[in-house]
Amino acid sequence: MTGQNELLRRQEVLAKFGDFILDCDDLQAILTEGCRLISDALGTDLAKVLEIEPDGTTALVRAGIGWKSNIVGVERIRLDERSSEAFAIQNCEPLITNNIETDDRFEFPQFMRDEGVKALVNVPIFLPGRVPYGLLQVDALTERSFGTEEIEFLRTYAMVLGPVIDRLRKLVDLRKATEQNRIIVENARNYAIFLMNEKGCITAWTKGAQSVFGWEASEVLGRKVDFLFTQEDQDKGKPALEISKAAKAGRAADLRWHVTKDGRHVFIDGQTIALRGDADGFMKIGQDVTERQMAEEALKESRARTDRNLVAMQQLQEVSLSLVGDHAPPEPYQRIAAAAKALMKADGAAIQLLDDDTEMLQLEASAGIAADTLPIWHLVSASRGSAWDRALKTGQSVLVADAVSDASDADEHRLYNQAGIGAVLVIPLQSPRGALVGVIAISWQCPHAPDPDDMRFVDVLARLSADLVERLDAASDLRRSEERLRSAVEVGHLGLWDWNVRTGKVHWSDEHFRMEGYDVGEITPSYEAWLARVHPEDRASAESALRKAMDHHQEFEHEFRALHPDGTIRWLHGRGCFFYDQASRPQRMIGAMIDITARREWETRQNILIGELQHRTRNLIGVVQGMASTTAGSTRSVEEFYSRFSERLQALARVQGVLSRLHEDERVSFDELLRNELGAMSAPMDRVTLSGPKGVRLRSSTVQTLALALHELATNAAKYGAFRYVGASLQVDWTLVTEPQARANQLTIVWRERGVPLTRNGAQRMGQGRDLIENALPYQLKASTSFAFENDGVKCSICLPVSTKAIQS
Repeated sequence: MTGQNELLRRQEVLAKFGDFILDCDDLQAILTEGCRLISDALGTDLAKVLEIEPDGTTALVRAGIGWKSNIVGVERIRLDERSSEAFAIQNCEPLITNNIETDDRFEFPQFMRDEGVKALVNVPIFLPGRVPYGLLQVDALTERSFGTEEIEFLRTYAMVLGPVIDRLRKLVDLRKATEQNRIIVENARNYAIFLMNEKGCITAWTKGAQSVFGWEASEVLGRKVDFLFTQEDQDKGKPALEISKAAKAGRAADLRWHVTKDGRHVFIDGQTIALRGDADGFMKIGQDVTERQMAEEALKESRARTDRNLVAMQQLQEVSLSLVGDHAPPEPYQRIAAAAKALMKADGAAIQLLDDDTEMLQLEASAGIAADTLPIWHLVSASRGSAWDRALKTGQSVLVADAVSDASDADEHRLYNQAGIGAVLVIPLQSPRGALVGVIAISWQCPHAPDPDDMRFVDVLARLSADLVERLDAASDLRRSEERLRSAVEVGHLGLWDWNVRTGKVHWSDEHFRMEGYDVGEITPSYEAWLARVHPEDRASAESALRKAMDHHQEFEHEFRALHPDGTIRWLHGRGCFFYDQASRPQRMIGAMIDITARREWETRQNILIGELQHRTRNLIGVVQGMASTTAGSTRSVEEFYSRFSERLQALARVQGVLSRLHEDERVSFDELLRNELGAMSAPMDRVTLSGPKGVRLRSSTVQTLALALHELATNAAKYGAFRYVGASLQVDWTLVTEPQARANQLTIVWRERGVPLTRNGAQRMGQGRDLIENALPYQLKASTSFAFENDGVKCSICLPVSTKAIQS
């Protein structure tokens, strides 16, 4: 039977270990210190921690005390049917061997025999969820019998180690995930990504956002997002409307001009996304497409139309890590409650955590508390002035040593009596970040005053419990970090890659597979698989750009074509960076890729349209120059020149307006051109007869000259012909002759005026127009024409080639 002093000493050892692990996040140091304290407490020569290796067949000597230098971190123990360690893990119980020389149940490792080990105890270490981690093993150089108290002490020690090991592993995972998140976000410099709370105040600001808008994080955190919008959009309430739409629909488009720190306007193509689950508020992600927008608007001004098919942002594939569930398994809390009850010699113990929504204490685990009294625990813990209430308000432990004399009032005493509580100690749980997260409540049926050693032990348990809550918070932070990354990926359409240059192993996101023309998971990603899909004409330049970035420690950025098996060609834009070891050797490359096929096609279309616009402008200038020259040669004064030239310019402007409204594949039809000119001259349409097929398409190169000819005929009719004299009339007939094997169809136009008195003045005034019809049309349009003043008016015939697709639908 272990003496009271020895028990107190072991409690003090456990308390010291609790202090040590709360101040240290180095797992190796914690395991080594644990071995040292255990060896001292039990008076043994050796102690070690065995860690089960991934294949499950061996256990590594992870930490130890008293062993030779070539044992810890080197030696391994087989976990088979002849292994005492495997037996202890399988049965979830400590295993004692008083003398390995006489114990024929198991085979013991040679390095332990060489060390002179005679007796040992194996105590399994389990992570939350009863996942085996390894063993705590105490070794003695002499034959020894380990007592029940010693075994329970070791079990308590192993129980403490499990959550600590799990917490440190989760912290390592969190750091890795955070680093991956940082690398991906920092490489997306073309994208402004930032977070807002539900009121639209900025809570996180990435380097991409700083690169696009110019403000540093310290200048924007806490400010409402409105200052990024133009004053016009602010006046219209666009910032609040955008957030409202995102809150209702999950996301809202953000396609508008914004303002930078230096007052410049940038056009952002992006979205505002409502964050769900553990994350709250909104994320805004957008790409700076100012140059593209300015090019589109400039083209719109020159052509009076624009192509508004903006390049959609690419979607990035979801990347996530496996975390613990939304709630921790109850077993760690249950074990701590049971340990507090046993070691404090109490009748009951409970762990109660604060609920974030109700701010009330909720029972998480209990030991020794009757089920029918648990509702009373809830009532007393929620009542004002109780030990629970005072502990939460002060952040200090509160002891009610005698429920009769120390209760704050009669109501509290009544509740203690109903719950069977004669004394209670309530210790607040304060996380390492300083937040109160709950309490440990320990009760006795009779009045009781714990001694200082008991209080110190309970304080260690309280900090361990709070540390467990902190571990869950770390997992929650990891989930929120992944949610933000997942949202960015969903909007960004990014194809991600992670290339281990040293081993050649490559990871692709799902979107990366699709961009390369592979089904997701169809092949094992590799450098060769990527290169195989690069267009043969682009492979040399793509490899050269990659090699140059690797050798010169530069960022890789390159555009190339991917050739899919079905013959589809996609343009891709890749961007990434290399990471190097201390010897400047490349170790790893992380990058992202977007599909820019739409942008490339858009640029090609714009270049074609600009070329066509330049061609038309040159033609127009030539027509104006010729028109000015002929007008000047046929007029006798500046006033007459100005009048005639202005009329012809107006006719030219009218046809130019018709041309500017057309889409790429559209053409001006003859009947549209004719009606447009007659309308401009205010022709009396009740005396005009038009007969011919509708929609006869004219070649663009013929429209301006033919329009001037029609203008001359209509002008003459208005001044001297059918439009001037009451009773006179005009008939315009046109026919289309199609020849299947011909390169062009023929349009024949007959302009016939009747009822017009013939005058010499009219014949003289038609001189320049007649010259245009009889000379310019045959020369410029390869037309055949005739013009005559008959007894009752003008008759003009024009036959010219038109498009083989002469009739438009």
